[in-house]
Amino acid sequence: MIQRMPPTQTFDEVIQDALAKFEATPDYKEVGRVKTTVSGLPAIRVEGAWTSEKTGTMAQALRLAIVEHDGVRDVVEVTGTCAGAQAKEIWTTVRAIQDSVELVK
Repeated sequence: MIQRMPPTQTFDEVIQDALAKFEATPDYKEVGRVKTTVSGLPAIRVEGAWTSEKTGTMAQALRLAIVEHDGVRDVVEVTGTCAGAQAKEIWTTVRAIQDSVELVK
């Protein structure tokens, strides 16, 4: 997903908005957060999981990056999701897919 940022919005506010959505999910637990880069641009990786009666345990990896160009800023969000039982087997693949994203200004 790509979304234009308001001129006064900070990257920290973008992160807080994303975290608020995660934290609003019943039984959500964050399992990791690290500042990183995507294509050399500032980014953050947030990973978490939750359990519900309908879906069982779900794991989700969120990568957010900011692209500044032509006087504007866009937030690029790359999300990977899998069933909790799959996470041990495919989590390195989810991260590799997110790591492979190339952003161009």
